[in-house]
Amino acid sequence: MSVRPLLDRIEQLLGGLGKLTLATMGVIVGLQIIFRFVPVSFPSVWTTEVARYMLVFMTLTGVPYAMRRDNHISVRPLLRMVSDSIRNLMISLSNVLVVVMCSLMILSGFSVLERTMLQSLPTVGWLKVGYLTVYLIVVFGLCIVFIFEQTARIWTGEATEPDARVVDDD
Repeated sequence: MSVRPLLDRIEQLLGGLGKLTLATMGVIVGLQIIFRFVPVSFPSVWTTEVARYMLVFMTLTGVPYAMRRDNHISVRPLLRMVSDSIRNLMISLSNVLVVVMCSLMILSGFSVLERTMLQSLPTVGWLKVGYLTVYLIVVFGLCIVFIFEQTARIWTGEATEPDARVVDDD
């Protein structure tokens, strides 16, 4: 049984979540602009805080999405200059370093989780800092899963050449 359909579904979910977050952030920033010119009876300070956290949330959502789609920043043109075995070795070494970095982020998240879980923002009482910390742990865990998948595809020969794109002639 392959886990690829599950990972494909998670990738789609991350893409949809990123789009939804961007749209919601646009609405909130639009409200912030409207509140500057239209007098309202409630404070609009919360819009800045929520928009800022949504930007962080969207960025964190994009990290595993870009890794799964292999659209992250890389030096793929340089890798075309070396043999396949050297390229696979270099990508695998890079993947090991990414797994170490993601593991450190997860450990850091767990170390601050207890202190941040119930900590509210001053302007947005319902938004707990710990929620973002939990999401950070989940996102970097997904990055590790996607890295293992990519490394397995490389060494089993399922991976295509770096930056190879399928072009539809129609």
